Amino acid sequence: MPAQVKVTLSEDDKKRLIKNTRCRTTPIRLVERSKIVLLASQGQPNYKIAQKLGIDVNKVGRWRNVVGLYRSPPEQAVVFCKEVNKQTPADKALHLIIDNDSTHKQEDVKKWLKKNKRVHLHFIPTSSSWLNLVERFFGLLTEKQLQRGVFTSAKELEAASYNFIARHNESPKPFVWTKSAEAILEKVNRARTVLRNQQTV
Repeated sequence: MPAQVKVTLSEDDKKRLIKNTRCRTTPIRLVERSKIVLLASQGQPNYKIAQKLGIDVNKVGRWRNVVGLYRSPPEQAVVFCKEVNKQTPADKALHLIIDNDSTHKQEDVKKWLKKNKRVHLHFIPTSSSWLNLVERFFGLLTEKQLQRGVFTSAKELEAASYNFIARHNESPKPFVWTKSAEAILEKVNRARTVLRNQQTV
């Protein structure tokens, strides 16, 4: 039996997928995909997931591969760091602000960072991706293109993503904040208080 792609999910991803499986208005195909990804992230083999959900094992394999390769490509993180490192003058320190995704915490990435002392990673707080407009664009990509498609390989997923970007760039519209900084910070502080209270219970 060939090695199966490992699926690594953040806590936010798990919550979103669990919500998909419980919401009565979620399309059936999305419920099925969400269950496949959740079970794969628990380390269950494809044949067990297929048995549990009553679906074809090849379908499970396709979704596991696409999501696993998309979510956990440690070599891509190293490639990105090398590229930025190459393009930046040697006398400058590099500070990269990135999300808390597990990709950046893989062994390959840690080893590379040990050898390249001028590169410093700064992680944004968990559950704050909504502050990042790049994340907002990824949300749009997911909603308008990826959730509606069926992809049998990482290559198909990549092609669909690039097609969406090309179409979007034909008539781009900037993302605009509709709330004041004060209103946003007030909401962040309310959320922080709720989280603090939950942790102390």
